[in-house]
Amino acid sequence: MGLRSRISGWASKASAGGAAGEGAELRLLDTMEPPLDPLLVAILRQDQITREQAMDIPAFAGCVRFISETVAGLPVRLHRKIGGEVGELVGDPRTGLLNGDTGDLLNGWQLKQSLAADIVIEGGGYAYIRRSLNEARSIHYVERRHISFLPGVDPIRKNCGITVNGARHSEHNFIKATRRTADGVRGVGILQENQLALALAYNTMKYENLLTKTGGNRRGFIKSDKKIDQKALDKLQEKWEKYFAKDSATVMVLNSGLSFQETSATSVEMQLSERKKTQTAEICGLFGVAPAVIVGSPTEAEHTAAVKSAVLPVIASMEAALNQALLLESEKPDHYFRFDTKELLRGSIESRFRAYSDAIGCNLLQIDEARAMEDLPPLGLTFVKLGLQDVLYDPEKKTFFIPNMNAGGGFDGAAAPMGEERSNGYIQDPKTGQMMGSRPGGGAKPFNELMGPEYTGVKGQAAIDKLLEEKQGHVKGAFQRKGIGDIDLIWGDDTVGIQHIIKSRNAEGFDGESFLHDIPSIIRNGKMSMQKNGRFSIDFGDKHVIIASQLRDGKIVYVMTAYIDY
Repeated sequence: MGLRSRISGWASKASAGGAAGEGAELRLLDTMEPPLDPLLVAILRQDQITREQAMDIPAFAGCVRFISETVAGLPVRLHRKIGGEVGELVGDPRTGLLNGDTGDLLNGWQLKQSLAADIVIEGGGYAYIRRSLNEARSIHYVERRHISFLPGVDPIRKNCGITVNGARHSEHNFIKATRRTADGVRGVGILQENQLALALAYNTMKYENLLTKTGGNRRGFIKSDKKIDQKALDKLQEKWEKYFAKDSATVMVLNSGLSFQETSATSVEMQLSERKKTQTAEICGLFGVAPAVIVGSPTEAEHTAAVKSAVLPVIASMEAALNQALLLESEKPDHYFRFDTKELLRGSIESRFRAYSDAIGCNLLQIDEARAMEDLPPLGLTFVKLGLQDVLYDPEKKTFFIPNMNAGGGFDGAAAPMGEERSNGYIQDPKTGQMMGSRPGGGAKPFNELMGPEYTGVKGQAAIDKLLEEKQGHVKGAFQRKGIGDIDLIWGDDTVGIQHIIKSRNAEGFDGESFLHDIPSIIRNGKMSMQKNGRFSIDFGDKHVIIASQLRDGKIVYVMTAYIDY
């Protein structure tokens, strides 16, 4: 029989004996007829490692420990959805079994740790539920090596029996948390997925250990020019073992006709140190964990990424398994188990507080809600925080409200009384507070029509002189006052702005234009106060400049609307 057909036959037997348990493929290597070449058997053996051997690989064990212990440290909560709200069911005995006393020798932490480790390594974690009628009395973790499966033959209506040490049990009495499953009962773990990569890492580690034990002596075999009898062969083997003993100082002397043939490269030639680093990174990559995580020096980003890629999938599998096995059919529509991952993903205190600040500033959270997330007692603050500079817009009514003016309106072009809704883009009358302008034939004039062209490069008195010259338009930031910022100046019309001031003063028998020269000094030196209608008044002696806020292009701007001399 040729080598190819012999290997094919071995593969067929291994496939047929796949349900016989761990190590079935290796036992077939020893029982095949005719037997395989010993060197081929050795090579095939090295490509198959067990769970215990894989756990001897530091990177593998470190990743399993990180995932399983992270999951084990998270409490499981039972929630119920009522209408649009979700509440936690405190005191349910099932969460007591999962988080505290399981009713078995293992406690809740150990139960979750064992299930998570089995999911990652072998593709499935299993626990038996002892029930009294419909109530779970205890939960018993079952090691994977004690479990066998009896799958059904129907690929559509799947069923699979479970036996523990030969005793058959209903699969409904088991928590079955699986990874990469096709039938909901059996899964595929990282050990099965990556036998060759893990075997390479394991054999590299064994080889390095051998070099250490032998002091770095090379491996090989003895060639003889003539046949050696058994007695001499036994004596040679005894001397050879002493020579390669770690603490041996024996000198090996080969008789004439014997020579040593090296069979492997040195550690320097194989670059074992570099290969170990690469293998560590590769194994961590199998789990989705950065190498820095398992040595305890990850950045916050690396830790968060490891949690999302390696831990959360295991948590999701366990949550689905708990919902399936521990909830009654009547509970499944509105009850669910959930791991409390709040602490796991909280991040640093700096990033958390920055997120809270942004959420409170955007009114996504209230102050007491943010305090609750930090397990701090409430302050009784139930209000929503708003700034005076905010413009509140109701998209359904198409109305707005400006808090610092106590004013609002709509976009239909009609002004409203103070304290009610007011129209966007209308000037306030300095005495009544009405948002208004003038339009030929009566009615209010939109603010944009009052603005006219913009003139730049002039400030203060020069801005006033420019508008007196042009008899139209506006100057942005013509004045500046601490506590307000930039103040715009407009020519306006008969009811507001410079034109209104001149007209009013002329009617009173004064020279309206010369009356304007005091405005820069008043704005700069006067005492500022806010009126009830939200306007600012800057007072200097018996002279008063009125500043009103307006909504322009989605921003609050301040405009000098009147000048009063009592």
